[in-house]
Amino acid sequence: MRIQPHLIGAAFRSALFFLVSINIAEVCSAETPHASSILRGLIASGCLAPSQTDPTTAELGSAISNCPPIDPVFRIESLTNTAKINRVSADDKCSIIATASEDKTARVYRGDGTLLSILRPPIGPGNGGKLRAVAVSPDGRLVATGGWDVAVGSTQAQQISGATMNNGVYIFDAQSGSLVKRIENFPYDIKNLVFSSDGKRLAVTMGGNVYVLDTEGFKPIFHDGSLEDMPYGVAFGPDYTLYVASLDGSIRKYNPKGRLVLARRFNRLGRVYGLVADPSGRYLLTSSIDVAGAIYFDAATLKIIGQLNPTGLTTTPLGILAGTIDGNVAGGGAWIDSRTGVGILRIWHPSQTYTDFELHNDSVAAITGCGSGFVFATYSQTLTRIDAEGKIQWKLQSANYSAYEKKGKAFLVSKDGRRVWFGLGRGAEDPVEFDLANERLFKSPVAGDGLFPAVDNVLPVTGWDASGDPRLGSLQLYHETDETFRSMAQLPNGGGFVLGSEFQLWAYDQTGKVVWRVKPPAPVHGANITRDGRLLVAAYNDGTIRWHRLTDGAELLALYLDRKTLAWIAWTPTGYFMSSPGGDNLGGWQINRGFHQSADFFPMSRFRDRFYRPDIVKLVLAKLDERAAIEAANAASDRKPAPLNPDVSEQLPPVIAITSPIDGSLAQPGTVSANYELRSPSGDPVNSIEVLIDGRPIDVKQTPPQATSSGATVLGKIDIPLPQTAYGKIEIGLIAQTPNRRSAVAKIALQVNAPQSDDLKPSLFALVVGISNYQASGIQPLQYAAKDAQDFRDLLQRQANGLYGAVEVKMLTDQGAKTGMIKEGLQWLADQVTRHDVGVVFLAGHGETDSRNRFWFLTADTDKAHLAATALSKEDIDVTLQSLRGRVVVFLDACHAGNAASDQGEGSVDTNALLGELSATGQDMVIFSSSSGREVSYESPDWKNGVFTKSVIEAIADGKADLFKTGRITSSLLDAYAAKRVGDLTGGRQHPLMFRPRDSADFDIAVVR
Repeated sequence: MRIQPHLIGAAFRSALFFLVSINIAEVCSAETPHASSILRGLIASGCLAPSQTDPTTAELGSAISNCPPIDPVFRIESLTNTAKINRVSADDKCSIIATASEDKTARVYRGDGTLLSILRPPIGPGNGGKLRAVAVSPDGRLVATGGWDVAVGSTQAQQISGATMNNGVYIFDAQSGSLVKRIENFPYDIKNLVFSSDGKRLAVTMGGNVYVLDTEGFKPIFHDGSLEDMPYGVAFGPDYTLYVASLDGSIRKYNPKGRLVLARRFNRLGRVYGLVADPSGRYLLTSSIDVAGAIYFDAATLKIIGQLNPTGLTTTPLGILAGTIDGNVAGGGAWIDSRTGVGILRIWHPSQTYTDFELHNDSVAAITGCGSGFVFATYSQTLTRIDAEGKIQWKLQSANYSAYEKKGKAFLVSKDGRRVWFGLGRGAEDPVEFDLANERLFKSPVAGDGLFPAVDNVLPVTGWDASGDPRLGSLQLYHETDETFRSMAQLPNGGGFVLGSEFQLWAYDQTGKVVWRVKPPAPVHGANITRDGRLLVAAYNDGTIRWHRLTDGAELLALYLDRKTLAWIAWTPTGYFMSSPGGDNLGGWQINRGFHQSADFFPMSRFRDRFYRPDIVKLVLAKLDERAAIEAANAASDRKPAPLNPDVSEQLPPVIAITSPIDGSLAQPGTVSANYELRSPSGDPVNSIEVLIDGRPIDVKQTPPQATSSGATVLGKIDIPLPQTAYGKIEIGLIAQTPNRRSAVAKIALQVNAPQSDDLKPSLFALVVGISNYQASGIQPLQYAAKDAQDFRDLLQRQANGLYGAVEVKMLTDQGAKTGMIKEGLQWLADQVTRHDVGVVFLAGHGETDSRNRFWFLTADTDKAHLAATALSKEDIDVTLQSLRGRVVVFLDACHAGNAASDQGEGSVDTNALLGELSATGQDMVIFSSSSGREVSYESPDWKNGVFTKSVIEAIADGKADLFKTGRITSSLLDAYAAKRVGDLTGGRQHPLMFRPRDSADFDIAVVR
């Protein structure tokens, strides 16, 4: 039987990935709309040959058996790990640092803490793809990682076919993030990895086994499978001697050829977890789960010769260790100072003195030597680099809110579940409110009306708080062994309750009988059942809030937020989403490409036109069913109907990576030649390659070579002329464009040696527009939009000969701000701004979103019946912003209420959508908006301005945003001041926001004059 793509069964995908009892041949008779993308995915994964577009049943079965899941998987994505970091490693110079995490990624950072690449092995459901081990080669070129491999017991392919597959170690290129090799056929999940000091050997440990590989071809040098317990500690001596420490308190020593020359077991060591070898080859040190301090051994005899000072330490669950080449040793884990109860990291010096680094309510999860200091990760996913004396070099805090202690009044939910109030820190510390109906998340020091804590006292449920023995009265509740429960909520009418543990969500009726249980994506630390009894809202340790249907536990909606920026994204199970500006990069789709290629990740910003559907997201809680929400939203919208079962794989963006020069290279003034790899997973032709320098476009485009087969990788080269003003650290970016999609930006940083002129200041060019009076009678006049423009112009002009050498402003107000005039002003701005300058756009007036969710800025001569001909479109604005070669700053105050004194709560403009679309180009720009979501922007005679413009003027002209008294105001300081001031003036009805790309540095926007 031959299988035609359009005849593959409708049950094909579910049989392939979920229904293991269905034979492949039985699912090849009906139709499926996704058959072509399934076959394309198998070919892209290397599981089918490019010629096998018409596979036989046997060929298809073989491809399925030898491939990880190819269905897109929705993943949270922040610049830091979102789950526990199990290991940290660094190269000899501490120029490359890597982490391995249970969020199924390894992350590679430069020595200064900036993110270099994200490593993505194939992943699957459950534990499949969680990483436990990582090692950076001494030269910083390679990163090895592994853990719970998706190939073992978790792939649907294996379940269907009965194929036997094994754990692998994945070797990545640190710079590009591309997968170099998968080393296969290890019998258990990987526990630890370490390179020898010259990088020519790699040791791999797992349950009862240690392997040593030659890194030339990653072939085995030796293997010992006779270890009696788990070998977590492993270290090379200077001559390839290998030392392995296990949880049974044993230490083994192997000679360079792999012969076991000495083995000793020490009861006093307890369960050994960490092992460090002295670079000189004389000593070993071990750390233990059970013993405070660290034990010294003679490396030759494995005899104990001393102990590092354990004074003031007690051990609770974990002890880890790291050393540096100059003899400093650091120990941590869940160690606390027994005198103060403060978590610490202890650094012992060669002089036997020590320095304690305080961690307060946190503890060390992983640590590595880094130059003469250390890099360590904590249980809250904070990554910190310190010197040998404990001085912080940099700290990367997790973007996750803290799910801990989300109980009682620390986790409040409205009756219908559409509002949630919780702390970003533990419990109610630093509280925020998420308002689904108004599409906003904001700081909320005091909980608003109509928010309720979980009911917890109707039924006598006990033994659930940090315990594994929950009971209803005297009845011991059924649950899995080794479960620790963290959360509980009861139905207000006493009809049942829900318990959340580290591994599962359980629903019980009032008699204690299990109604349902689901496996959540992370430990459940908070739970609240809405007062209408329809929804369970849960706080998860992966940084999400999730809404579940109470009748069966089905997930309806999820929210993830960035704790620092308050950017957020909320999504349904099939991926329809709404977000704050920039929040569409906090989540996306991972698509596996077999076992021997890096998985792809596509942020949701690449799919805004298909998946940005706030109307669906806001309906899903009311309908209690995503399909019903989609159907209702389609019926009420003039937009193209949203598919009930969308296929992400149909139109994937192109993927581009810069292969040379490498990140951090030295470049000379003139022209840089960049080599790149390019492919189009969708098979669509790539029309052009665009070039950015420091996030802004330059006049270089290239039509790249075309692939010989769909999805194949092609190699290209592009010459990039560096502007004369480029010096110091600059960033080069490439964007690939197909007819339908733009790639994410491929970036590298270069160091350009050119003299910097102290006399060269940027010029500022601004187009300032404010419209209070409109020709059309159907458009309500505003009081202060034109005055806002005048005041903003004056504010900018006072910046001349300060931060900027010159300031030139074109101001258009009222009848001088007709559509054609504004378009001419935008063109003027594009003509004036050079790479060295700053371009500013200020728009104050009315905005409008039409029935197809398209934004229009209403000009003085707008006729609302003919917006396309008489108003300024989002595309008109967007074209100018994309063409500006210098830094871009935008101020939008276009969401005014129809009546200046109105208290209406919802405006006609979806600000989140507008800013999201303006920022989706991948270019570096900063956008300030007067309000968020569908809020209106207010003005009043009391302020004699729009409230947003008033706050900006106070911030800069009066210096009120100069919080640190430096005389300079940055974009983030302006944002912080405006947010608080506008909230205060409007009684919390209006919340301005700022968008800045999350990997873009803060910068000075004005000086105090």
